[in-house]
Amino acid sequence: MSFLKYCIDKRYFLLFYLSLMTFVTLNLVVSVTSKSDWENLVYIHIGGLLWTITYLVIGYFYRNKVFNGLIDATNMQTSFSVVLEPQTHQHAIFLSAFHSLEKQQQEEIEEIARERSEYQQYILSWVHEVKTPIAAGRVLLENHSNDCDSEMIDQLEMEIDKIDHFIEQALYYSRIDRFSQDYFISEVSLHEVSKSSVKRLSNTLIDKEIGFLLEGEDALVQSDSKWLCFIISQILSNAAKYSHRGGEIKVQVEADNNEKRLIVYDQGIGIKQEELHRVFEKGFTGTNGRIHTKSTGIGMYLADQMAGKLGHMMTIDSVVGAYTKVTIRFPHVSDYYKLNNHSGLD
Repeated sequence: MSFLKYCIDKRYFLLFYLSLMTFVTLNLVVSVTSKSDWENLVYIHIGGLLWTITYLVIGYFYRNKVFNGLIDATNMQTSFSVVLEPQTHQHAIFLSAFHSLEKQQQEEIEEIARERSEYQQYILSWVHEVKTPIAAGRVLLENHSNDCDSEMIDQLEMEIDKIDHFIEQALYYSRIDRFSQDYFISEVSLHEVSKSSVKRLSNTLIDKEIGFLLEGEDALVQSDSKWLCFIISQILSNAAKYSHRGGEIKVQVEADNNEKRLIVYDQGIGIKQEELHRVFEKGFTGTNGRIHTKSTGIGMYLADQMAGKLGHMMTIDSVVGAYTKVTIRFPHVSDYYKLNNHSGLD
């Protein structure tokens, strides 16, 4: 706090001082009878002014310790009651109120954190439990494939794939805040992880007669294979969802001196230019999601969030009625560790 602002806060004291000196001056002026009385009046004003300035200066430096303590406590995000020592009874009352509010806030934060942890544990437990009947359903379909109509079997497998896909989204969504506890960075083959991702969508691709093409030389990148596979699966799932029957999805691997890139390209319905910047927002479904198919707006959001935590970057480009191209950019190893630290993985 500046000295001027401190004086402004002391304006009532200064008004009282001016009122008092005005009263004293008027009384002395009425009773002045000699030159010495005028001199006494001047001395009174000088003395009063010096006393007031001294009081303000000493008070400013004395109280400035409190102001600096408040600033330090705010910057260090520590408790006011730990940093500050009360200088007056008024300060002690304020600090006691601050301490009570901080304690209450801390208890509320801990309660929210506990409830959130319990909720995440419940989601994780539910996801793992519900995967069991899904796996059992697949086994039953395989064992009785000769007893049922093949078209019905295919439809049932597709519906089970959809359930599995949404459950996997819920699983990864619940883990995204605890990402640092569930990742392992290693060298990952972009060709291998792309093939693994496509296998998850094989039933959908076959049903819509969508072709898949993998181009470019294989490249090794620093990433987590499980999380990267999920990211690519979300992109491929969107590409398949909005592709025309009999279309084609192409995955291309590129590399230059700055980075390596994995590009997912489809010739589907495309995305409006004014909606492109919102594709990675949570819950955004866009025109396509509302008209052509039901969409949660979670898949691409999760993919972008996970890519950022892994030190990768996702971009998207599209033309309505022509194509959609999603690119995952992988920095080279030296740049990756800079991004890795910046993303808070350590």
